[in-house]
Amino acid sequence: MYLKQAQHIADVVVSKLSPHCEEIKICGSVRREMEHCSDVDIVLIPKRKPIKDLFGEIMEEVPIEAFRDQIDSWDKIKGEATGKYTQRIVEDAKVEISIATSESYPIICLIRTGNADFTHMLMKRVLRCGLEQRDGLLWRDERQIPIRSEEEYFSILDLPFVPPQFRDKDAFKKVKV
Repeated sequence: MYLKQAQHIADVVVSKLSPHCEEIKICGSVRREMEHCSDVDIVLIPKRKPIKDLFGEIMEEVPIEAFRDQIDSWDKIKGEATGKYTQRIVEDAKVEISIATSESYPIICLIRTGNADFTHMLMKRVLRCGLEQRDGLLWRDERQIPIRSEEEYFSILDLPFVPPQFRDKDAFKKVKV
């Protein structure tokens, strides 16, 4: 589909989900402003409610019902509204929804923006820096490195920030990665 149609679908998804989310961002080829988009990528942090045990202790937090209902109103390809990832059909287009936490949100936005070649180069750099990317988080040994923005992620890897529209296999031609 063309960018204009993909942007429209992304806007529809964002408008439907925003009231039920702490954060939401259009990612993938739409964010990179590609002329042709195979799908729509959205990364979000849903609002959550605590699930308590018999003693009133919080066992876990799950996405609020309104969020789950909205996700489930779209035809499912795979994944659940309570998981980390789901694919749905919205206006005849595939929408990939990555469900993040506040800790993983910036990194998942970066990864889901892509493109695949760019992300692969970043992962190679992560390893060269003695780090590990796991569960949408950045680690050194067994210590999580908090990341608050994409810019901070690039800085930790000692790389210049690359705007989404330039993220491809040639993004670091002048930077040894």
